[in-house]
Amino acid sequence: MPRYTVKSYEFAKDAPHGEPIKVTISDDDARLDGLGDDEGEREIAEIDGKAFPIEGSGIYRLTFVTEEGEKVTEDMVVSYTDGHGWLLTPAEGSKFGEGARIVEYHEYESYGLDHEKLEEFAGGGEERDDGDHDDDDDDDDDDDDDDPVCFVTGTEISTPSGPRRVEDLRPGDLVLTAEQGPQPVLWVGSSPVPPHAGRRGNKTAPVLIPAGAFGPGQPHRALHVSPQHRLVLWGWRVTLAFGTSEVLAPAHALTGTRGIRAEAPPPGARFHHILLPMHAIILANGLPCESLFPGGQALAALGRRARARLFAVCPSLAADPALYGPTARPCLSPREVAALLSPRDMRWLANDATQKTLPDPARAPHQRIAGG
Repeated sequence: MPRYTVKSYEFAKDAPHGEPIKVTISDDDARLDGLGDDEGEREIAEIDGKAFPIEGSGIYRLTFVTEEGEKVTEDMVVSYTDGHGWLLTPAEGSKFGEGARIVEYHEYESYGLDHEKLEEFAGGGEERDDGDHDDDDDDDDDDDDDDPVCFVTGTEISTPSGPRRVEDLRPGDLVLTAEQGPQPVLWVGSSPVPPHAGRRGNKTAPVLIPAGAFGPGQPHRALHVSPQHRLVLWGWRVTLAFGTSEVLAPAHALTGTRGIRAEAPPPGARFHHILLPMHAIILANGLPCESLFPGGQALAALGRRARARLFAVCPSLAADPALYGPTARPCLSPREVAALLSPRDMRWLANDATQKTLPDPARAPHQRIAGG
């Protein structure tokens, strides 16, 4: 069982970083998790006698200014712990130290490190126990362009008993859908929002939908979703262009419209995704949008451990994702969305559409969304 100690820093965003802390890492296999991508249990970070599970790690390139004013670009190991937040582990001999301020975020250099590589990188190894473990050299599957659709922590999902925070939903809980009435949650998953989210040009930045962007109460308060999360568009322009009353558009394709923009959520927020028996339209903060659609790209974007848990619930997905069924609405490409939302017609998004709500399941469980 690998066990060793490294010097890390508690992530301070753009503020000066504090003194380094001693972090002792232990694991049951030879691999360091890459955002959930590991065959064994999560490794543990021991800090001041307390144990915190590590949910993801990878080498990330950062530019920082030292306390003396020198601007430096280096690779660091960035890890997210459940209960202690983000940790930065510089390489041995790094110029990063107390008082350093991060000024630029670049890209991940690699995911899914092995412990030996981390020790060599960070100069750790005060103690170590190498058990017999099968090494796995596969790269992490995460891809910024194909991230699974997610809601950010705090999003309220409409249920038969009223709105519930997405992070509180569990398998078996009922969620209101547009056409199938209440449907049970089959699987839930989550991952930390990367610390660089919201930086200009970063593909993982959540998209903010301001309150009322689609009309009164839609959403009823600001909504953060992952860039690929698809939202419902409707109205006569949709019908004229695509021959159907409703379509789905990825959130990132709507940026620049009605105040919709990339924006980092509060610190410690996570991406949450929920799988239903079929792809469905649900309400998030009052706005119609999609549940998780487990297509090939979305499955590839999940880490191996998350996929294994999902396949345990839905074995058919492992054999053929197409068996899950079709999307709830036709899905537009970013280019199609751009054509629909030309500068001249951008105002129609909120001003030309009937407000949509889900039906009361006790009175009309199979009624379509009003105005659909």
